Parts: sequence; C-alpha cells; structure tokens
Amino acid sequence: MQQDDARAYLEGLIRGATDYGYVLAGIKTGLFDALQQSGAAGASAADLAVTLGYREDYLRILCETAFALGVLDDAGEGCFSLADGFETLVTSGPAPASLAAVFRLNEPWIRDRLDLAAVIESGEQRPPNLPGTDPARARLTVPAKRLKAVLVTERIYLRIPAVAERLSRGARVLEVGCGVGTQMESLARAFPTASFVGIDLLPPALEVARELIADSGLSDRVGFRRLGAEHLDDVDAFDLVTMNIVLHELQPATRPSAVAAMYRALRPGGVLLSNDFRYPNRREDFRKPEFALGVFDQALEITWGNRHLTQDQLRELYLESGFARCEFQHISLPYPSNLRPGSIEECLTALAFK
Repeated sequence: MQQDDARAYLEGLIRGATDYGYVLAGIKTGLFDALQQSGAAGASAADLAVTLGYREDYLRILCETAFALGVLDDAGEGCFSLADGFETLVTSGPAPASLAAVFRLNEPWIRDRLDLAAVIESGEQRPPNLPGTDPARARLTVPAKRLKAVLVTERIYLRIPAVAERLSRGARVLEVGCGVGTQMESLARAFPTASFVGIDLLPPALEVARELIADSGLSDRVGFRRLGAEHLDDVDAFDLVTMNIVLHELQPATRPSAVAAMYRALRPGGVLLSNDFRYPNRREDFRKPEFALGVFDQALEITWGNRHLTQDQLRELYLESGFARCEFQHISLPYPSNLRPGSIEECLTALAFK
C-alpha cells in the first residue's frame, strides 16, 4: 500500500468513528424523529429548538453535520428534512426497518474500543458492558435477535442431520448462555416435540427471556435457570447441548470445567453444538474476510477476559473433556453484525459427540 493510500485508509477509519457519533446524537436527541414528523417540508433549527427544548445553535450545527453526511436534505428556506431512504433507518421503530436500536446498543462497545489503550496500559480486566446487564437494553435486542435466531435455526439446526434428527425425535435440549431466549423460542417453534432448558448468569436477560417465552405460549416446554455452565450438576439429562456465540465468553480458567460439565450432562450418544466466530489457526488467515469477525471480536473483548479458540484448540478441548470425536462446519450467515455492519457472519459450527 502506497503512503497516500495508507493515509486515505486511516482517515476513513477516523471519519467512521466520528460519523457514528453524529448519527447516534441525532437518534438520542430525538432530532430525526422530529424531522420525520415534519415531513417533506422539514423544519428549521429554530423550530426544532422549540419542539425539542434544546439550544438552537447546537441543533443547527448537528443538522448541518448530518446534512454533510447525507442523512439530511436541504428542504429550503433554512429548513432540513430527512434524506430519501433514511426516513425509517434513523428514526424510532421496530427492527430491522430501523437501525436506531443498533446504534444505541453499539454505544458502549464504541466506548470500550476507545478505552482499549488505557486498559492495556493499566493491565486491568473490565467486566463486559453487555445488553443483558439491564432489562431495558436487553429488550431492545429482542427484535434483531429474533431475526437472527430464525436464520440460525434454518441454516444450522435444520440442515445438520445429527442435530435435526435429535430435535425432531423430541430431544431434551440445554442452551448454555441463553441470553434473552430468542434462539430457544425459534427452536421450540421449529421442533414442537422438543423441550428446552436455558441457563445464563445475567438476571436481567433471564427476566426478558421468561417474558418472551411466556408471551409466545411456550412456557410448558421452555424453562430457565440462573447458573454458570461450570456449576451444572445434571448427569445424562440432555440429548443436545448448544451454545451460540458463547464458548469464547467462558473464561479460560473455568472453560475446561464448564465443557466437562456439559459432557456429563449429555446422555450417551448426545451432541454438543457450539456456534461461534471463526478464529484463525494460521497467521496468513488473519487478513482473510471469513475470519474478520472473530479477529475483531477478540480485539473488542480482550479486556473482558474472553478468548477465542482456533479450530485446533477447540478439538483439543473437546477430546480432553471426554468426547469421542468432533466435527466442524463453516456456515455463512448473511446477517448484519454489530461489529462490522453489512458483513457476512462466518460461523464455525463445532459438533462434539459423546
């Protein structure tokens, strides 16, 4: 890469971080909602100041910045309006039509990345700032997570014979790190004879999960426990244990005991299924797009104590935990990621057989 190209690349990274903040400000202040209500005629900064109760000069500058980004248009006579195509994307509304919830949810992730240098210098480890730590934030994730859960069900659970056959026969399923319960809801709908238990450590996420399952009329087949996987005491109780973007979040110190507990919880012939981002085995793979989510997710979560495993490391972990054999499948999920919006999510699905 020539120096001029490198400079342009770095300047693009800088603009990207800045631009995110401007759009988020328009969402959080209600500016874009107010402009949506004003329609094609738009509104001036003075009108918006009266409507929203903010300083006129602040709103004018924010509108001018959003206009420079192409999010707003000039409506004439000093007024601004939402640009074509943005009417629902940046205003309040349900996902996936609106991206407002995604911008809000990504805010703490951006802050973590901005603080990365300071945290590395201090050597401290910080707890993850996740949506599941607050019920209101957890509820915001439900619409997008529901869409993804259906996609994962179709692309993974329905297409892998060893998994689909067990579920179709009425398997008893344990989901480790179930979060707000959207994957269990999707699986329970797809496999009406199967039953499910979800475990998670975050009470707010479990609160939302119980609400979701109750509203879906699935409480007779889906239950929850507040529990860490390493504390599982079930023996020969489940036909299938699943994790969805969870294994790398099990802390390295407790991960072997957690996987060993999952092994004990499975009945003979049972399967452990783990979906997670791919992490490279080889240095030359770090720049390949199929590994991008794993690489950047690891960088984001480094100070949380989370560590991604390569395919070789996963195999070693499962075999040392007692599993007889393991298989791997690479599955592409065309779903917008929080980490790299619009990208293809390359998932490594690992199957370990008891």
